[in-house]
Amino acid sequence: MAAAEDRAEQIEVLLAEMEARLTDLRVRAENLSSRAGVLVASASITTSLLDVSASRQVVMGAAVFGLLAAALGVYALFPGRSQYANLLDLRTDILKSSKASATLLVADDKIRFYLAAGKRLQARGWAVRLGFLCLALSVGTAVLGFIGGG
Repeated sequence: MAAAEDRAEQIEVLLAEMEARLTDLRVRAENLSSRAGVLVASASITTSLLDVSASRQVVMGAAVFGLLAAALGVYALFPGRSQYANLLDLRTDILKSSKASATLLVADDKIRFYLAAGKRLQARGWAVRLGFLCLALSVGTAVLGFIGGG
């Protein structure tokens, strides 16, 4: 009986850790969504403020970088599909299991979700970084075109 109680306590520790990591993941996702929103707004504003009297190449270059920045920001705003297991299948498996095994099934599902969501969050983070680089290139192109007289 002691081994079963130890296993149940170990699973509870695992679940508590998973909840802490999932909470951290949610906070990081919310922060990333805020940065992506700022990127979309900034790219939209800077692209709309381009000096159309500058040379066509400068305007087109700055516009392409600005539009690419906005597109990357929009991509990063969408979190993607949930990676949780089918609840009906999970329910069926839980009803066939002991309490400790059922708790472990739920923990395993959370681990799979965490790993998949972490990969998606990382991809969204790279999109935002690349988007801000494109935004900087857009502004830089426009400024150089302005300084160079078009």
